[in-house]
Amino acid sequence: MLRKTSKARSWGDDSILPDKLVGRTIGTSLGELTEDRGKGYMMLVFQITDVKSDKAHTKFKRFFMPTGYLRSKVRKGVSKLDYLRDLDFKDEKVRVKLMILSRHKISAEQKSMIRKEVDAILDSHKSGKPDHLVQLTLFGKLGTRYTRSARPYCR
Repeated sequence: MLRKTSKARSWGDDSILPDKLVGRTIGTSLGELTEDRGKGYMMLVFQITDVKSDKAHTKFKRFFMPTGYLRSKVRKGVSKLDYLRDLDFKDEKVRVKLMILSRHKISAEQKSMIRKEVDAILDSHKSGKPDHLVQLTLFGKLGTRYTRSARPYCR
């Protein structure tokens, strides 16, 4: 459920024209949208596609976590696995960047096996819509699948 929306500011006689808004991006946190303070570190970017009267219609552009938050999660004695892949859907291309952390150091062979598991999970979602993949990511369902599939290699 979305909260209240903010209106465009106007200074004097010059207000922001609707045709000037199209193409601009708006950033917000998932915590603001869902009114869940625990998800305040997840940032969403939307692009304005159309403006009708006082409402702007947007399209999801990207999701990210601030680098400061990610840096705080990496500690001494932890293995970090970076993963980057472009997924081709029927009508869109989506770039997936993951940072996977283990509780302790893991070997290169274990990292390779985890990458294969992540590939398999992402391949299973290629037949669906990118919107569904984004929704699973934002609400933690996909992260839970990654964790469960990687657990046997991190013991």
